[in-house]
Amino acid sequence: MTRDKRETAAENYVDYSIGGLSEEIYTGPMLRDMEECDRPFERAREHGVGSLADADLLALILRSGVPGTPITESCRRIMRAFSGKFQNLQRASFEELRRFPGIGEVKAMQLLAMMEIIRRVNMESVEDSPRVTSSDAIARLMMPLIGNQSDETIYLVCLSQSLRLKKLTMLTKGVSTASVFDVKHAVRAALLADAQAVMLCHNHPSGQMMPSPQDDKITRDLKEACRLMNIRFLDHVIVGGGSVEQPRFYSYNDNGRL
Repeated sequence: MTRDKRETAAENYVDYSIGGLSEEIYTGPMLRDMEECDRPFERAREHGVGSLADADLLALILRSGVPGTPITESCRRIMRAFSGKFQNLQRASFEELRRFPGIGEVKAMQLLAMMEIIRRVNMESVEDSPRVTSSDAIARLMMPLIGNQSDETIYLVCLSQSLRLKKLTMLTKGVSTASVFDVKHAVRAALLADAQAVMLCHNHPSGQMMPSPQDDKITRDLKEACRLMNIRFLDHVIVGGGSVEQPRFYSYNDNGRL
């Protein structure tokens, strides 16, 4: 990191360069300089971080605001723009975050890194070998990973004989993943995981849960490939949003289409 400072009569700026990202950041008001009601660090230290509102948690990470606006207010604007939900913020792109006043390249990347940490924590909790015995169970399992992704993503869920999770393998990710789905890659992933049963799961970022003709094709192709390899193909579940507690999904098995 390089830092060049220049001071004016009223304001202090810092030029940051991190890994090729540059940003001129107004360093005041810092959290330590705010009014008591706008100082989340002190409130967190006294009452715990669990006592903070979502916007205040963001403020602890981003730290500095723009001229005349505390960072807490900037973070409240961000949360309002995403309907007060981190799952909506998780879908924001680098360019979308950069449109907010005071959010330069560095801060936008900080927010994206925070969301990636959340995704990885969810991934760790997923890998505690739960049993996956229904379409609802697979939808709940996958919601934290793909339910709020802005890109269509296909996962292979590899299971043991007793239907305990062995491994999750991301097969494709993109605007139209079904068109580039490789059944050989899916079967190879199942064999490497020593899976006795598999499920396919992907998301529809539009929120529309009904399968497309391409979804039908990859379901047929993988079912036939699994039959030849003596692997049980249990379901193909399409997640269309919702929450972990109440996911919105479509199940090929539940609809008698396997």
